[in-house]
Amino acid sequence: MGLESIIFSAPIFLIMENIYGKKVNKRIKELFSKKDYSNLKVLDLGCGNGANSLFFARKGALVTAVDIDKKALRSFSHKNITKYHMDIKLFFKKYTEKRYNVILALNVLQFLTIKEIRNIIPKILNNLRKNGVLILVMFNSPVVDFINTQLDDFKILDYRHFIQRDKIPSFHTHQMVFWIAIKAS
Repeated sequence: MGLESIIFSAPIFLIMENIYGKKVNKRIKELFSKKDYSNLKVLDLGCGNGANSLFFARKGALVTAVDIDKKALRSFSHKNITKYHMDIKLFFKKYTEKRYNVILALNVLQFLTIKEIRNIIPKILNNLRKNGVLILVMFNSPVVDFINTQLDDFKILDYRHFIQRDKIPSFHTHQMVFWIAIKAS
C-alpha cells in the first residue's frame, strides 16, 4: 500500500495538539499506522522534544530532526535519528538535495517572518522526493496564499483552516491552517 492510499483512508484530526513535540501528533499516527517504514527518510523541522521523530524512527525510518532548542534536542535519541541544532533557515543553506519521503513542518513556520517563509517554502518543497508527503501546519497568515501557489506540482489531500484552543499562558485561540500534500513531480 502506497503512502497515498494510507492518507486517503485516514480520518481527519486537528493537528496542533502539542506545539513542542512532546506527544506524537494524532494525525501522523493515523496516516502512518504501518509497523515498518524502513524505506522512508523523514525530515522533522522544528522537531521540539522529538515525539514525531521518535515515532518514525521506531518504525525504522531514517529521521533528520532539526530544532533551534538545544535542550529539546537533548531530550530524545534513537539510532535512526540525526539531530541538527540549528535554525531551519540555516539547515536549508547546508542541505538542499531531494532526499526526503516525508517532511513535517508542524507549528514552526509562524516563528519566521513573512519574507523568511517565502524564502524557505521553495527549499522545503525542493527537498521532498517525487511522491513524497508534506505535512505543514502553521498559524494563519498572509503567507498562506503564497504557500498555496507553490503547491502546483502537488496533489492536495487535505487542506483546512481551523481554530485551535490554547491554554498557555492563558486561554486563547489561534487560527490555524494545515496541508497534507503529495509531490507529483
